[in-house]
Amino acid sequence: MFDLPEQAVESLAERVPSLDDRIEAHDVRLSRLEECIADLQETLQRRIWAAESAGKSAAAAAEVRLAARIDGLAERQERAEPILEAAERRAAAAETGARKTRMEHATYHDAWNAAPLTARIRFVRELLAETHTLQPVLKEVAALEDLRRRGAELETWLTNYPSLFADAVQAIDAGQAQRSEAHEPANPVEALAGRTVSDARIALDAALQALGVTWVDPAPGDAVTSEHEVVADEPADAPAGSVAQLRRRGFRIRGRLVVPAQVERAIAKPAAEAAAKAAREGPAVESEGAYRTYGTYKTTRTY
Repeated sequence: MFDLPEQAVESLAERVPSLDDRIEAHDVRLSRLEECIADLQETLQRRIWAAESAGKSAAAAAEVRLAARIDGLAERQERAEPILEAAERRAAAAETGARKTRMEHATYHDAWNAAPLTARIRFVRELLAETHTLQPVLKEVAALEDLRRRGAELETWLTNYPSLFADAVQAIDAGQAQRSEAHEPANPVEALAGRTVSDARIALDAALQALGVTWVDPAPGDAVTSEHEVVADEPADAPAGSVAQLRRRGFRIRGRLVVPAQVERAIAKPAAEAAAKAAREGPAVESEGAYRTYGTYKTTRTY
């Protein structure tokens, strides 16, 4: 060992209290840190407890709300079950009623179609007012249906009274065209009458086809031929001398012309205007050309 100088010993001795103070200061700081850590742990624990408590409370509240909703749904289901059962019973009853109605309609439909056309025509005529616009059409339909049912007499009547037959068919076609241009039938009776006319027309067409009847049915612009009867000259956009408009169809039986088609013959519009002027002012004050036009217009008008 060696001996320290006395001066060094004194210097060390002076430093020892300073180190003690520093150690003591560190101890104080350490103690404070431990206290802070303890406070933090306590605060954290309280927060954990609070969170757990809040979570439990929220879960309990959610369970209560869920249970309430389940109870409400169960109650609604209980109330809805009788309503649903009643609705199902009403739906089943409605379906049964609809099925019964369809069967009844099918029965009525079959019975109606099975009835003779004469009976159907008479029935709808009795349902319609006497002044109804379909009454004249149904009258012609009834007469032609009566002839159709007689068989061989139909051809005899067509040959002996061709103009009457052509006029009757024209009246039926005009009535059908008028009804088709209108809107829906005003009532079921009109609808039934229209259907009856159509059924009778179909039956008549089949009978006429069996007899070899073909129609002379020229269109506007067609040439006027020996199968046409000119009943008027009318101004038209069609070529002069051609068919301007069909008044009434004609027909043939097995290729032989029985009655010609009645047509209006087209004339040029300037000639028509001159003819109209001549008709208004008289032939005495008209020029020779206009008078000839007027005279031609008058003499070609046959009925």
